[in-house]
Amino acid sequence: MNKSFRSRPVFSNKKRPLGHMKLLKALEQVKEIDPEKNCLWEEKNSYTLFSDYVFARTKTRFRPVGVLDWAHYTQATLREAILNDNLDEYYKKMLEDERSPTNVWEDKHKEVELKTYYADRKKYYSKQRGA
Repeated sequence: MNKSFRSRPVFSNKKRPLGHMKLLKALEQVKEIDPEKNCLWEEKNSYTLFSDYVFARTKTRFRPVGVLDWAHYTQATLREAILNDNLDEYYKKMLEDERSPTNVWEDKHKEVELKTYYADRKKYYSKQRGA
């Protein structure tokens, strides 16, 4: 006899979207390999903060706080970058990856304006955190 619909497991990703789950899995693997590693993260509505990087909840994309250009990541390579403490280099490398968005703006003036605004905002928040 077939199981009823209610007794089937729920594989919904509404509570934990794909990008968020990939990040959490990578951090879990880092903790298994190096228990001393700091893997504290902060969950927001539409993103997750980890080590001054913003990780999208629904896609496997990330960017530094204060930067507008998103880069693609994979769980395995992200884990290695965290273990080796080279997230900055990993971000620059993944910007060139074909799976990353093109980050080409039609309105160059707006791009410069927003990037300046985000950079100023990053300085302000980093001062608030340090105080």
